[in-house]
Order: sequence, then structure tokens, then C-alpha cells
Amino acid sequence: MAEEETKQKKQTTVGYISEPAYKKLKGWGEYDKAAKALTAAREVSTEKKQVIREQLQDKYGDDVDFAMQPDGRMHVFRDLQRAKRARGKDLSGDF
Repeated sequence: MAEEETKQKKQTTVGYISEPAYKKLKGWGEYDKAAKALTAAREVSTEKKQVIREQLQDKYGDDVDFAMQPDGRMHVFRDLQRAKRARGKDLSGDF
């Protein structure tokens, strides 16, 4: 049953709007400006987070990452999914 729920569509396409048409929408200019600023801020944030992540990985190992909590604390954790993807040892020689 869980598989059926994950395979169900969550959305459907209504259609597309051309660039000249959507630029006429009320508020488009403000949205576009804000979206571009957000994209730029995310890129800078990602770069700076990587600097911090590298320092933590040097101290605690490559599978470590972090997230900032709303109360200002830094949550440092091991990424178990990344560890699961690691290749297992080849046991062919044991047989």
C-alpha cells in the first residue's frame, strides 16, 4: 500500500505561459527581483557552509554535516545515508 501512495501523482500540469505573457503579470517584476536575490544569497550561503563543513570533516570525519537550529545551536551529525552508499568489501576471494 505504501508503494501505491508514493506512485500517485501529486500534481498535474495545467499548461505553460510564454515569457512575454508572464512578464505582464502584476507583481512579476518584484517577484523576479526577489527570486534572483534569493538565488544569489543561496549560492553564497552554500559556498560559506562548505568552508565550515570542511573544518568539521577534518575534525570528525568525511560523513559529518551540520545544520543551524532556530535557537542558534549548531547541530552536527553523521550522514548515515551517505555511509550506506559506500561499496561493501569484495568477499569473492573468501570462496
